[in-house]
Amino acid sequence: MVKSRLRRLVVAIAATFLFAGCDGGGDPVLYGDHGPGTYWVIEGTVEHPTAGTTSFRNRVTVVGHETYDGRQVMRRRWSRPWFNGATDILVDLETSNRVAEFDADGTLLVEYTPHSGRRNFPLEVSGTWRASYEYVGHDGVAQNVWRDYEVLAFVTLHVEAGSFEVYHVGSSASSGRESAPEEYWYSVEHRTLMRYRTDEIAFEVVEFELKQHEG
Repeated sequence: MVKSRLRRLVVAIAATFLFAGCDGGGDPVLYGDHGPGTYWVIEGTVEHPTAGTTSFRNRVTVVGHETYDGRQVMRRRWSRPWFNGATDILVDLETSNRVAEFDADGTLLVEYTPHSGRRNFPLEVSGTWRASYEYVGHDGVAQNVWRDYEVLAFVTLHVEAGSFEVYHVGSSASSGRESAPEEYWYSVEHRTLMRYRTDEIAFEVVEFELKQHEG
């Protein structure tokens, strides 16, 4: 029961952790700017209802760009499998949203159609949108999912990786597998989530290095 609950929650987290881009003027700076070798390290905690608090650390590295289902995507790789077993994540370069997740053997675990919709540019304070998509898990069962987002503020955030101007985005109303309330802090300078939080999981970036994509 706890494991199933945690997996459903982490799918929402993984879908949020897209690291897409936006400049200070509102036009999107696509995730395609993140070239191979770009990486970030996150540290955080998971609150288990019975087991208490568990700490975790993970490194995410950009492997490269490729084509998936007719679209240009970026492949990211976790140094350790995420809670749902995913090691490789594909992000749509046009919209900067997640489209698929795979395990270390290349097995498709999650697919989002048309994409996860967690980013909607331009980001503006008080701006709102609804992410709506079809979610298909490793069991092959499709569910229609939606989640409402709002940009709450534009602030300076201090984390171990440094101080960054960020958009603070929150979500509470949702449906389907991704029902846990969540909020995140998105860096303008590095086009990266710097902090993420729900009632049960929290993490922030402690190290980051951007390498520009060439070609």
